[in-house]
Amino acid sequence: FIPALIGKPAKCENELESTSKEISKAIDQMIQTTLNSLEKDCQSIAALAQDKLEKDREDRAFNMKARFRGLFFFSLASLFPLMLLLRLFTPDSNQQAKTGDKGLFNLLVDFVAALLGMVPENYQVGFLVFQGSLCLLFFLLGRYMSRTRSTLSKRSRQSLDGIRDYVEDVCKKKKALYREYLEQSVGSEFVS
Repeated sequence: FIPALIGKPAKCENELESTSKEISKAIDQMIQTTLNSLEKDCQSIAALAQDKLEKDREDRAFNMKARFRGLFFFSLASLFPLMLLLRLFTPDSNQQAKTGDKGLFNLLVDFVAALLGMVPENYQVGFLVFQGSLCLLFFLLGRYMSRTRSTLSKRSRQSLDGIRDYVEDVCKKKKALYREYLEQSVGSEFVS
């Protein structure tokens, strides 16, 4: 029933008006539940992006520590073989003592010579095998300690950061989006 344009009260009840109010209520309720679920989804997406970025920061810190640990053990593994090579390829320390040249290089060579001189001759082969196995152990420890975790690329980090910011902005604009949708669907004259 459409009310007459005359000023007399209508004899029948206007059913279209009550039906349109019920439809408007149903639409408003549906929109509100949809926007509530959108807000929850946006919050969970932002939280997942934040968690991924935080895990990436932790992995980067772990990788830096792992690289330093690996470098330490690799340097320990290569120290004794380098000293032995220095000892083999340098002239006798007695000739250097005559010239009076005592640099750091010569001090290292003298240290290796003194270390090998402390070991009796019949145990020197065993000592070298022990030092070789110790170097191998340090090398294996260096490989084990320098293992790194995979991290996100710079582009992925920026993308996740942008997604998180965008989603948080969408959640903040929930009320404005709701009003805008109501104005578009129902009309601005019905939105109070």
